[in-house]
Amino acid sequence: MLRLLFAAFLLLAIAPLRALEPPSRHVLLVVWDGMRPDFINAENTPHLHALAARGVFFEKHHPAYPSSTEVNGTALATGLHPARSGVMANREFRPQVDPANAFATEDRNAFAKFDAATGGKYLTVATVAELVQRSGQRTAIAGTKGVNVLHDRGAGAGAATKPPSVNVFTEWGGIQPGTVIGTVPPGALADLVAARGPIPSKVSYPNTEQDHYTTRTLIDHLWSEGVPIFSTLWLSEPDYTQHQAGPGSPEALAAIRSSDTQLGFAIDALRERKLLERTDILVVSDHGFSLIERPVDTANELRTNGFVARREWREPRTAGQILVVGLGGSVALYVEGREEKVMQDLIAFLQTQDWCGPIFSRLPAEGVFALSDVRIDTPTAPDIVFSMRWNGAMTDRGFPGSLITDGTRRRGTGTHASLSRYDQRNTLVAAGPSFQRGKRSQIPSGNIDVAPTILHLLGLKSPEQRDGRVLLEALENVDLVAQPQPKTERKEATRKTARGTWKQYLQTTTVNGSVYLDEGNAEIVP
Repeated sequence: MLRLLFAAFLLLAIAPLRALEPPSRHVLLVVWDGMRPDFINAENTPHLHALAARGVFFEKHHPAYPSSTEVNGTALATGLHPARSGVMANREFRPQVDPANAFATEDRNAFAKFDAATGGKYLTVATVAELVQRSGQRTAIAGTKGVNVLHDRGAGAGAATKPPSVNVFTEWGGIQPGTVIGTVPPGALADLVAARGPIPSKVSYPNTEQDHYTTRTLIDHLWSEGVPIFSTLWLSEPDYTQHQAGPGSPEALAAIRSSDTQLGFAIDALRERKLLERTDILVVSDHGFSLIERPVDTANELRTNGFVARREWREPRTAGQILVVGLGGSVALYVEGREEKVMQDLIAFLQTQDWCGPIFSRLPAEGVFALSDVRIDTPTAPDIVFSMRWNGAMTDRGFPGSLITDGTRRRGTGTHASLSRYDQRNTLVAAGPSFQRGKRSQIPSGNIDVAPTILHLLGLKSPEQRDGRVLLEALENVDLVAQPQPKTERKEATRKTARGTWKQYLQTTTVNGSVYLDEGNAEIVP
């Protein structure tokens, strides 16, 4: 008996050591912004469908919450939930950046201000790209969105690699209409524009021209002096078009096919360079997507019911004023002076509204959860965050998942960032020499696992503990004594109100210490 126990102990100890041997020296991370996994099939996504057939399809993959782009761009880059990465929403209020208004968290000028005020703590850990560069290896990053600037802000050693590591991203043109390109380091921009010309300035639906420009920038320009060991390609579709026309629309399906075409170009480029068999390709989305059932103007609802609520601060500010920051499928509320009575009144009001889903509060209160329950308790977090209410019924477009949204987007268009199971279930497909073939993994996984897994594939160690885990169950030549055992838990909170009993729940699944947020919702029971 003792021998058996000792043998089992040795196997457990040896398996991680074996896994440290990098089976591949090239990793390509491709992000399809907003891709729902239930739209992957041979017709919509022939290249991705074929990739899944020769690799691993992760059937229970999760984004971090809020299920939005900047939050999950950061999670993919760091392997951390917002509470530890520092970025908890697409838009946040931080007085170090702007004392009057919320800012976009991918805004270079904004995070430069925060870095200057905090000694470079906008992100709390080095990203995958930065760790690769610090090891002396080159990276190449190209994206049709501003979020991928967070993957390499110039905090690594990119300029010292040979050739230099380059990050190409887009941003709005400010006083100039349309989209423009930016680079890290800034000096790389002139060479890019000389070689490729400017990016098409107009976003279209589908956004094929801009995504094609980004793809060719990666494979023709950034790979011109060799394919680095780590590359990232961030595509804007199907997110852009699903917001405009709604998921499942003919336009959105065309956008999905567009992203699949760009993936095909990248695969062909690796094949032509005779590197396809030596490259691990991970195709992931930042979040899922929902069809909008109806919009609600949260700020107006609060004002109508006696609260001093605005979407931007106005001076002079007085204690108890509320800044409403809409996130689409969720809403962040900042209370000036953190007035406890105002926060309690806010919570009590929200618990009578048919558009409000689960509520998370800095202040303990009856019938709500803590910010920490969804891993968004950053030092600069709002006082209250709530997810909008969602519905799992089949939509008239033939798929489940509709959502009430904050803002003005019309019924039938699309949004995300809620705790709907359709926003909280996203895409991950991985194939290459390191991954098993033809596997559909039923073990829950998340965007927080992508960074630790890539570092593992490249044989690099992180100096900090990450929230995610290495997806060993999907890898070739890794001896696991036992498959990971998921543990699912459901947490509930209730409160008696004038309209009935407020009930909210949050479901999470834990695998080997990594926590995934499955879903959460609320209802008022008469």
